Amino acid sequence: MRLVDHYSADHPALLWYAVGRNPRSLLLAESSDGVLLTVAADRRRRVLLLTPDEWADLCDAVRAGALDGVLGGRALCTDPHRPLDPGAGA
Repeated sequence: MRLVDHYSADHPALLWYAVGRNPRSLLLAESSDGVLLTVAADRRRRVLLLTPDEWADLCDAVRAGALDGVLGGRALCTDPHRPLDPGAGA
């Protein structure tokens, strides 16, 4: 992740980081309340706040493959050392 210029009226002092290579896509910031997510290209500058427990649950679910079905069966964050189980989503 890399630091990007992003200014939110509701969260002016936070440091925002681009998740991928595109600085206009998903951004993350940390606050005392938890982790904030936004999409840089969103003109409304909407922000989603996840508490530390919610963030941990989300990370665990992504790592476990529990959200793979959201993208039509594509693996979000699979372990490159573990072979994919083609029957896992069925």
